[in-house]
Amino acid sequence: MVAPMITANDIRACADYMMEAGAPEPKEDVLFVTSCRGLPHFNYLKTWNEMNGTPWRLTITLPYLWHHTPDNQPQDVEVSLAACRRNERILGAIKRASIVIYEHHENYGMFNTAMSCGETLWPLTRKAGSPLPIKLPGWNNHFILAKDRPVEPLNAELLALHGHHELNTFVRNCERTSFGDFAGWFLRHWRSRRLFWTHNHPTNLYTLELFQRMNEKFLHLNLTADFWNAVRGMDLFQENHTEVTDMDVDAYGIAWR
Repeated sequence: MVAPMITANDIRACADYMMEAGAPEPKEDVLFVTSCRGLPHFNYLKTWNEMNGTPWRLTITLPYLWHHTPDNQPQDVEVSLAACRRNERILGAIKRASIVIYEHHENYGMFNTAMSCGETLWPLTRKAGSPLPIKLPGWNNHFILAKDRPVEPLNAELLALHGHHELNTFVRNCERTSFGDFAGWFLRHWRSRRLFWTHNHPTNLYTLELFQRMNEKFLHLNLTADFWNAVRGMDLFQENHTEVTDMDVDAYGIAWR
């Protein structure tokens, strides 16, 4: 039986667009600063934590949510982000983090992770020492499939040309994360196994492989067969997926529909 998955709507319903789970005095304090693509990893780690007596505290925030009010009305994101600088709950979560799992963020005020930004979250995290930073590759706006593209290409040859450019961009992005070698795994397998549902959302095959690599390289948790059985069925983005066309099959030689 698959446990209920935490979704972006669950985070939206939380105070300060921030969810906390686990021990109040944890052995490790993990902060996620991601898009919705970080949610599978939050769900996996939450499952492990609950199966092991909740020794860790997990906190997740999705900065993009600040573009809207909790009832999904547009708001001035710069004003809402400026208010975060005075929010003691948010500041406390950042300052206490011993592990930061994050995606590239720019133009998000105190949640920026790019060192090129004038303001970032990193000086705040150092209040508790030097947290372990884990940067995730983001499957974001990679338009591979014909029906994902804003304008469908005229033929398979043009689709393949555009698609391989997108794949090269993904490879370069991976190289700037904590998982540079993940791109090689992706390129070896994406034609034989569906690794993304849309141009923005990966499948669980992608996220489970990435989480396993995260554990081997950084977390070093004892992930049992019971754990893998519990998370294997979690596929957060499956419900809304892009249809595969004959043109996609002709362009890339993919074996999945």
